[in-house]
Amino acid sequence: MNNTAILVGKTICVVVGIQGLPGQNLQIHFTGDYDATADYIRDEAVSYEGNAYINILACSGVLPTDETYWSILVSGGFGDFDGGDF
Repeated sequence: MNNTAILVGKTICVVVGIQGLPGQNLQIHFTGDYDATADYIRDEAVSYEGNAYINILACSGVLPTDETYWSILVSGGFGDFDGGDF
């Protein structure tokens, strides 16, 4: 899978290409630190243990390290971010 991130203002649009299929544009909404009591929907991102994860399947109470529901967006060195679109 080849991913390309494009910065448009304060929004990062990620173009995801899977096995040669046309890409899909995503708008990622960063919600802040992971909260086990929150409901998450696709394309929401959280920070957890220094990494950023994007939700790929709606869930609640599922750790971002569960690859069925989450995909890593930024590995290591992800500082505090209060939330918003990026």
